[in-house]
Amino acid sequence: MISINNYVSPAKDIAFREIDEEIIILTLEDTTLYRMNKVGEEIWRLASSGNNYVDQIVKAVSQRYGIPYKEAKKDVIEFLAELQDKGIIVINKK
Repeated sequence: MISINNYVSPAKDIAFREIDEEIIILTLEDTTLYRMNKVGEEIWRLASSGNNYVDQIVKAVSQRYGIPYKEAKKDVIEFLAELQDKGIIVINKK
């Protein structure tokens, strides 16, 4: 279970690039390409730094898109869980 007190970092076995303002992620193990919508890209930018807690990501998404914190928390955690399941990110505890 992902907690707001966890922090996120990119998995080691991926490659990612921003091309024409679009994030492209490649999993090196199975060479699957992933693209994200604008909100997903925002979450990825925050998560890929490896220095942000889930709570910081939720707050940034909530503020940027003008949605309530509780709704942003649910959506961000679901998205991060999806990325984790695909081996794109690692959830860390501090």
